[in-house]
Amino acid sequence: MTTDNRRKTADKWGVTTDKWSVTTDKWSVTTDKWGTTTDKWGVTTDKWGATTDKWGVTTDKWGVITDKWSVTTDKWRMTTDKWGVTTDKWGVTTDKWGVTTDKWGVTTDKWGVTTDKWGVTTDKWGTTTDKWGVTTDKWGATTDKWGATTDKWGATTDKWGTTRDKWGTTTDKWGVTTDKWSVTTDKWSVTTDKWSVTTDKWSVTTDKWSVTTDKWGVTTDKWGVITDKWSVTTDKWRMTTDKWGVTTDKWGVTTDKWGVTTDKWGVTTDKWGVTTDKWGVTTDKWGTTTDKWGVTTDKWGATTDKWGATTDKWGATTDKWGTTRDKWGTTTDKWGVTTDKWSVTTDKWSVTTDKWSVTTDKWSVTTDKWSVTTDKWGVTTDKWGVTTDKWGVTTLAKCSLSKDQCSGESDSNSSAGFTC
Repeated sequence: MTTDNRRKTADKWGVTTDKWSVTTDKWSVTTDKWGTTTDKWGVTTDKWGATTDKWGVTTDKWGVITDKWSVTTDKWRMTTDKWGVTTDKWGVTTDKWGVTTDKWGVTTDKWGVTTDKWGVTTDKWGTTTDKWGVTTDKWGATTDKWGATTDKWGATTDKWGTTRDKWGTTTDKWGVTTDKWSVTTDKWSVTTDKWSVTTDKWSVTTDKWSVTTDKWGVTTDKWGVITDKWSVTTDKWRMTTDKWGVTTDKWGVTTDKWGVTTDKWGVTTDKWGVTTDKWGVTTDKWGTTTDKWGVTTDKWGATTDKWGATTDKWGATTDKWGTTRDKWGTTTDKWGVTTDKWSVTTDKWSVTTDKWSVTTDKWSVTTDKWSVTTDKWGVTTDKWGVTTDKWGVTTLAKCSLSKDQCSGESDSNSSAGFTC
């Protein structure tokens, strides 16, 4: 071993050692006192096996390379810069906040949110957001920057919760849907078309004039008037009117278009006040009734049959020729002649005639069928003018005796009892 004046020694293998304990072998490889070697190309290797080339690139014993900018590369070709950003052999970079970027420019943060080179982000639930702020979830539903979402079936939902499907049907946050024909349906299944006609789940429709129609075709207007499919209307007072104009009130009284009313007992009343019951009996406004056989009865109880015969309340009947018959069988004709049940007639001058043709005048003078009259004193007169009083005295109508015979009393052989 040799030592020069600079205290530099050299052994037999040509290895020199300077005063700082730096050794240099014959291949110009130097080794300092800390065990760091440097070859002739300027590559240094420390005691832990880490090498550094002349450009400042270091490689540790595990094969991790670090350049002069402090970028490290491990044996798996994973690089890490001085800011803690790592890049693997596939070009995937990861910063100190855990954000990774692959060779296609796709970044992934520590929460699993990825962003591609077009600015499209995807979270760990599969929801993507593009650079315009449009998000798409894993089911294909998209949401734009105004809060409008579109699902995979093409249905969009705005920030107010209103959705619109691919057929143009919209649904708001209260569950009200509107189709492309402007028909709306709320959450109670009530639909409203563009003419403002609503239909509920029981198929009851209501138009813009508040007229409702049920599934049986019954309509109700805003005044409570109900009309069924046969055009029968019922108002709020329960008055019904059919298509022929016949009305029926809540008491069952019907009125037709000619003003004829019929109550629940079948009694009809026309516009002149004439009523007809279910037995065909009519009553006019003066109280006169007519039955189905044509018999009329006035308010005083007088009846008239179809042949013109009337009967009053006392039982007296009058036929069409003006002849009346009372309940005792007495008849009176239009000239005032009465006939009782024993066939005794009395004329308007009070002259009576019995069934044997005996007449009696108002002075009680009777005349029989042989024209014999009898006055109220019992004096009778025959058709030849011979009178007989109640004592049997007769008087000739004209004396047939001589003047001499007429004077004085007559004898028994003469016309005794005769007076001239």
